[in-house]
Amino acid sequence: MEQYTLVATRREETGKAVKKLRSTGKIPGVVYGSGVDSRVISVDDLVLSRILQNAGHTGLLARSIGEA
Repeated sequence: MEQYTLVATRREETGKAVKKLRSTGKIPGVVYGSGVDSRVISVDDLVLSRILQNAGHTGLLARSIGEA
């Protein structure tokens, strides 16, 4: 099974300010889990669309989070 890497960046925008983020082609998101602090992120819309087309909705995704 092929593994895809989703590259995300940390973001500062929260609340209603994400409307501007969406208008620039970015998708806001949150990464959270047991025992770790949650992080707000953004992902490029076109990159996410291409990964979902190739991996499908049940494919294995790795994530990489960089600084904004």
